[in-house]
Amino acid sequence: MKQIKFKINKKAELGVLILFIFSVFALGLVLALSPITFKNVALALTNYSKNTGDSIGATDWNQLATDFLATDGTNSMNGNVITNVGTPLATDLSHAANVSFVMSQMQSGMVQDRDGNGLNMICDSTVAGATDWINYAPGGPHQGVYTVVDTRSSGGTANFSSAPNYFVSIGGISMHFDTSGGYAIYSPSDTGFTIYLKTAWTEAQAEVWQWTVNWCGAGL
Repeated sequence: MKQIKFKINKKAELGVLILFIFSVFALGLVLALSPITFKNVALALTNYSKNTGDSIGATDWNQLATDFLATDGTNSMNGNVITNVGTPLATDLSHAANVSFVMSQMQSGMVQDRDGNGLNMICDSTVAGATDWINYAPGGPHQGVYTVVDTRSSGGTANFSSAPNYFVSIGGISMHFDTSGGYAIYSPSDTGFTIYLKTAWTEAQAEVWQWTVNWCGAGL
């Protein structure tokens, strides 16, 4: 029986081997330098196939690796991310709430009057060292300082339609404990109120010690 012999091209075999080794090396180098890990690739294929308008559930959010999106400033997610719950139950901690829902709750319903009407609540403080304290009745039995607190927005617009309920405290870096009357509100209106402090200290000392009025207003 005649034997058939195949002649193997050693150079071709060596070339294929070199090409295979180079391909494996190149792939390993790309994966080593890439910020995306095999784990994130797997997660992306299973959990993060999202299109514009899709929602992200609690499971998706909890599995989102910290280095999966936008860590190097170049990778980002296309489209809007929409939470899947518009009005979560207070007892359901597994769902996220969107910004609109949180703001609506803060502005109408989370703070209420005795009849259950939602109130707008604003908190702020005067500027330390520039509260504009003014001496009151110097040398008399009711000597002290006072200031008029402006509760309007930076643009000068009133945050309330009428005088709200104001709550205040006095802050500072020294000696503000040595005052009285800081809880008493005078002349409340939709744009502010006045505070009188009974104290032996003067307006200059009040500014040096950075006495401030911390306040919150709750109203319509």
